[in-house]
Amino acid sequence: GMDDFLAKPYALEQLKATLQRWMPAAPAATTATAAGGVPTPADEAPADVPPAVDRKVIDQFRELDPSSSTALAARILDIYAGSSGGVFAEVVQAVTEGAGDRLRHAAHSLMSSSANVGAKRVAALFKEFEQLGKDGRIDEARAQLDALRAEYARALDAIRALRLEFGA
Repeated sequence: GMDDFLAKPYALEQLKATLQRWMPAAPAATTATAAGGVPTPADEAPADVPPAVDRKVIDQFRELDPSSSTALAARILDIYAGSSGGVFAEVVQAVTEGAGDRLRHAAHSLMSSSANVGAKRVAALFKEFEQLGKDGRIDEARAQLDALRAEYARALDAIRALRLEFGA
């Protein structure tokens, strides 16, 4: 209804504001190696693992777009794919150097951005890492880093696949 119509531009502005908050935190150019190199092969994942990215979240972007096209969704996925790698490298570096505050900050940024693109599982892991950084539990973060790396790689793969699906 009308209320729904009124809510949408506001939601879109909110989304843009949220994206702009975490975008500048990352270097412009990132490479696939920022994800830590080796993604986990898909056939290793048990069959009951939910998808890395919740399609419903992406579909909401398409509804927000006045033309109901995939342009907004594609743009948001581009931003995540292009900018999250640099922040992820910061998470890895913070864990390696035992910098709890930097870990908290970088993990929080990635938790928000991952949730925004529907990468719920990795967002939940980043939330855990944010708490570990806050508590200075670096050994625990170090022990879980490979699991985080694998799930982040899985999310990026899913995002790239969606991006291809939407075309240019």
